[in-house]
Amino acid sequence: MDFLVGISYYVLGIYTNNDLPRLAYDALADNLNTPSLTILAGLRDGAWDIETYLKRSLLELGLSMPTETEAALNIIESYIKQIIHGDIDPEIGNSTLINIINRHLDVHKYSKVYTWDVLGIEKLEGLYYYMDDLRNPSCLFTKSREIGIVQCKKDIIFESNALLSRIEEIKKQFRKE
Repeated sequence: MDFLVGISYYVLGIYTNNDLPRLAYDALADNLNTPSLTILAGLRDGAWDIETYLKRSLLELGLSMPTETEAALNIIESYIKQIIHGDIDPEIGNSTLINIINRHLDVHKYSKVYTWDVLGIEKLEGLYYYMDDLRNPSCLFTKSREIGIVQCKKDIIFESNALLSRIEEIKKQFRKE
């Protein structure tokens, strides 16, 4: 996992202090190497100085602690890439994206016409609900559920590519706070 994405999970409270040594260890394995990162990787769960070495590691790497909004966008970008590269099932990845957005992005603050227009992911949101309908046995469909699910997954990958091409622009919009 990318170090900055891991830090983003930490910022959102998905990871705790106890996850930071493992994250630092993984960063070292990915050839990120600073004195503080090495120390952080060797700390035990519950060590009182974990956050100190995290801050020093970020400073030594030329990174800053992301805001909650930046962290959510980093994680969203990571999931988009996983969907595109086939590292995660498109349905699971899209569901995770929608949940992260709902919990951690104040999209209402940036919306112009409708709630998610700042992200331009209305098609991904629609596919999220359509997949839910396809999985619901009480919903009636004219075409086969299996065909619909396969098509939805293809559409999620297609829309994820489109979103990835706009992610830097989206990040800029959210930085204008």
